[in-house]
Amino acid sequence: MPVFYVRNTRIPDGKIVPITVALNQEALVSSPSPAFPDYSDPEGEGIWLLTVSTSEKDSSGNPIYPEFLNVVTTGTVHLEIEAAIGRICQKIDWGTPLADVAPPKIVSIQPPLTQTTDVSIFTDILVRMIDPLPAAGIDFSSITVKINGHNVTGNVQVAGNPLDLTLKYIPTRVI
Repeated sequence: MPVFYVRNTRIPDGKIVPITVALNQEALVSSPSPAFPDYSDPEGEGIWLLTVSTSEKDSSGNPIYPEFLNVVTTGTVHLEIEAAIGRICQKIDWGTPLADVAPPKIVSIQPPLTQTTDVSIFTDILVRMIDPLPAAGIDFSSITVKINGHNVTGNVQVAGNPLDLTLKYIPTRVI
């Protein structure tokens, strides 16, 4: 069983919470409690359940119920796990978060802005941005990239995570 360790980026010196992901074949005949989904199978066939759980308590001191996933594909399983971890993290009592007061910063641009000669029109442009802690992270959907006033956001690849990301613009090559 893999264990992911998560933390709240607005509490940089705060707790780190383990979250376990397990894949088990279960033969459920009825839901064990109202808090759990009913995956019963009238023929008693086993089903595969992907369980995402933590031993951490919520703000009232109650256990946080596991997330059960049973309809996933190899193309979406990583998204489903990420969403389940997000739902669990929203229930965790993290304490008092610090304010996100520092805006994201551009830490590098390649080629450099000062290089105004000897740059091919086919050169990829790389921009690295960071969001210093404590931070909520960079919202990818809020980024607009313009070159000479033209919106090229649709031609930009994003790599990294919300705290440290790289934007890559690949000029359109017309042959």
